[in-house]
Amino acid sequence: NVLESYPRDELFQLDLETLHQFASAILQLNERPRVRVLSRIDRFDRFVSCLVFVPRERYSTDIRIKIGQWLAEQYQGLVSAWYVSYPEGPLARVHFILGRAQGDTPPIAQEVLEEGVAAIVRTWADSFRSAVRASQDSVRSALLLARYSEAFTGAYREAFSGEAALGDALAMERLGDGKALELAFRAREGSDDRQIALKLYHIGSPIALSDRMPIIEAMGFRAINERTYRVARREAEAVWIHDILLEMKNGSAIDLDVLADLLKSGFLAVWHGQAENDGFNTLIGSAQLPWRDVAMLRALARYLRQALLAFSQDYVWETLIKHDAITTALVDLFHARLDPAKSEAERDHQSEKITAVIAMALEEVSRLDEDTILRRFVNLIQSILRTNFFQLGTDGRPKPTFAFKIDSKNVDGLPEPRPLREISVYSPRVEGVHLRGGMIARGGLRWSDRPQDFRTEVLGLAKAQQVKNAVIVPFGAKGGFVPKQLPPREDREAWLAEGTAA
Repeated sequence: NVLESYPRDELFQLDLETLHQFASAILQLNERPRVRVLSRIDRFDRFVSCLVFVPRERYSTDIRIKIGQWLAEQYQGLVSAWYVSYPEGPLARVHFILGRAQGDTPPIAQEVLEEGVAAIVRTWADSFRSAVRASQDSVRSALLLARYSEAFTGAYREAFSGEAALGDALAMERLGDGKALELAFRAREGSDDRQIALKLYHIGSPIALSDRMPIIEAMGFRAINERTYRVARREAEAVWIHDILLEMKNGSAIDLDVLADLLKSGFLAVWHGQAENDGFNTLIGSAQLPWRDVAMLRALARYLRQALLAFSQDYVWETLIKHDAITTALVDLFHARLDPAKSEAERDHQSEKITAVIAMALEEVSRLDEDTILRRFVNLIQSILRTNFFQLGTDGRPKPTFAFKIDSKNVDGLPEPRPLREISVYSPRVEGVHLRGGMIARGGLRWSDRPQDFRTEVLGLAKAQQVKNAVIVPFGAKGGFVPKQLPPREDREAWLAEGTAA
């Protein structure tokens, strides 16, 4: 039967040994159907003859074209003719004649040819199943296949491979138990290093554009396009995947090996309210800084605004982004001077070295305004005596509120009179300052409604406090704070509760 159905031209052109080998291989397909490729190179290098056996239910015109093109690429020729037949059994057979024009025909192992054809005829479900079983144990594999085999839509399957779906499934498995959002920054297949993909996984409902795009844009990206998919998981709540193609606004390359974790942490910090959403966050990508170091620079910038620095916050962060090397050195100087894990000798040596590097870099800054801003940051960091930035809370995590104890007399540009010390407090929830006239001083705390210049208000009150306390203690003190997340005043009780907590 095999010989009777064999292509007639092939039957006469094959030598006896090859015919026996091919006929035996075809005969075995009756017992174990699978992808099989039997190729023969013409003795005069004019063409290659390929018999390809594929599962009949997988065969289609599209599959035949893809197989022909792939074989032509392998043999550096073109498809001259093809003949399809359907012998008894579960396989379809396609006979390809691949024309050759010049040069010696490259010999290609049968295993390579069959692996390539198998990849073409493999369905998306096959790819997903293989990826799961190859990377997970049997129990975990069974759970993932039961939950996700039918969960992905046709649009998703057109866009992503089964291997990519496994990565998405594992990300979605981390959702739940109060965690509604997961995300990943990844390279986009087919794109250069100037473009990356951000995948957001949100349980229960899609994320509104107005909730996610401001965070992305504040981090220095612009969105090129976006696709959204709903994943209907079996026996679990549905998840929405937002796949967003991004590039930096300045068009620079993106090193995901360095930035992937930094960007993810920064996005989540803003999402959960641990950091504010503004242009300072661009420094995460441009200067490769962790979000807490960026938040520290933001806190110092807010103090400088209260210290009457004559530039807007937008201009401040644009300056830091433009001179990202100096900005990184500023962060290094902060850590060198104030990290309590370092010895005093270490702190002095490292601070002196970094200050010299910054001074040399400042010589290259051509704009006077930018030079002023950067020098004010250097001066402020050098005026900080102590900070809680490196402390951990009772839960073992870094504290959400920064406090900086500042030697006011060393801070450039402060209005008179200058207190002996002041403590600047910053978090996304509250900003405040406490001014102290001397080592022994007394004074209260004020809830201010002047977010732009509450230090000026407090300074005036501190002067009055100085007079009132003259006969009690040598010096006066005064503090003021501005809550930044107050509910509407109509809800008087909640408004007072948030202000008190702040």
